Amino acid sequence: MCTDTYPGAITDNDLTSDRGVLDMIKEKSTTALTDKGFGIEDLCHSKGILHNRPPLKFDAQYEECDISKNFDVATLRIYNENYIGRMWDWSILSACWPKNNRCYILGCIYKVFAHIVNMLFDPISPKEAAVQVSPDQLSSTLDAENTRPLSFFL
Repeated sequence: MCTDTYPGAITDNDLTSDRGVLDMIKEKSTTALTDKGFGIEDLCHSKGILHNRPPLKFDAQYEECDISKNFDVATLRIYNENYIGRMWDWSILSACWPKNNRCYILGCIYKVFAHIVNMLFDPISPKEAAVQVSPDQLSSTLDAENTRPLSFFL
């Protein structure tokens, strides 16, 4: 799922609530993975959704249970980070965009790239290393038979 871009300063709770991201989750007891500092526990709890984020480090050392808990979902986080990383391979997403009425264009472009990455690439597991392929090289690497990319993994 990819929401519209949101200009300006907004809290995680307000953005999540305003965009209705959690309303799209139909199965109760589904887990929402977030980054550290993304405090939407109350919002998730009110919708019956489990919230999982890396533990915040308050002491010099993590507790054993925190290490174990974090390790259990680390693989899913890596899949997600690799997916986002593939989207940022298109340099247009790294450019500075003017702060004016063009934010909707960036939102459309971001959604198109999200769909392209989702359709053309298999997920990268933590144990696999991906060969970097630029969007310009992508057209020459497609298999003509089924228009799926050839293997990008080592």
